[in-house]
Amino acid sequence: MLNPSNVDFCSEYYVVEKGIEVVAKIAGIDRLFRIEALHGPESVIPYRTRCYIRTNIRVETNGTESVAVWVHYDLPGTERNSADEALERALGLIRERSVPCD
Repeated sequence: MLNPSNVDFCSEYYVVEKGIEVVAKIAGIDRLFRIEALHGPESVIPYRTRCYIRTNIRVETNGTESVAVWVHYDLPGTERNSADEALERALGLIRERSVPCD
């Protein structure tokens, strides 16, 4: 377990307790998500998630090329009492957003 005195210079810190990667269709396109369950040892609600979506960006060097990067993907309201509950809530939000558009 992390010794809190080693991070006493930080205003906040979180421990990545668990992580999951899933592929889901958003607007009809398969997208890769990385969801991390974060434990806040000093937080009132002990677990929350942080989510990233993998996307390609264009980078111009000597020529134009595409580079894959992880970008923050907002999933509000995932605060829960366990890592599994937080991940399940995050997955539920992605499921809601993956409904095909008409």
